[in-house]
Amino acid sequence: MLLFDKNADPTVVVAAAVLHDIGIKEAERKYNSSAAEHQETEGPPVAASILKALDYPDDFIAEIYDIIRHHHHPEKSETENFKILYDAGLLTNTAEKRLALFREGAEPEVDGYLTEAGSTIACDAGLIKGRD
Repeated sequence: MLLFDKNADPTVVVAAAVLHDIGIKEAERKYNSSAAEHQETEGPPVAASILKALDYPDDFIAEIYDIIRHHHHPEKSETENFKILYDAGLLTNTAEKRLALFREGAEPEVDGYLTEAGSTIACDAGLIKGRD
């Protein structure tokens, strides 16, 4: 099973994964809230300053900035790097929701969001039903 798309850049994905929620503290300070939209507003500048201080190239910083800028809200066209980070978040949230929905017999709604690898992982873990 392919777990990482050949078009993805593991360095970008890992950096985005590490930094994607970096705006929480600033959001809580400014808005007294860690809501997704506040994280997406406050996180990118913090992440960019960290990456700039570590001498990452501008194009790398720009991609991380963009991913963090909307990591809770996918757009119509996304990079594989974004999709992999989104898969991770969706799988984590699905697992948490699945535990709650299991008692009700409902399935979490994830169709159309997961990559092929993400769907395979979710099916193998029993988080969603396999496609027939």
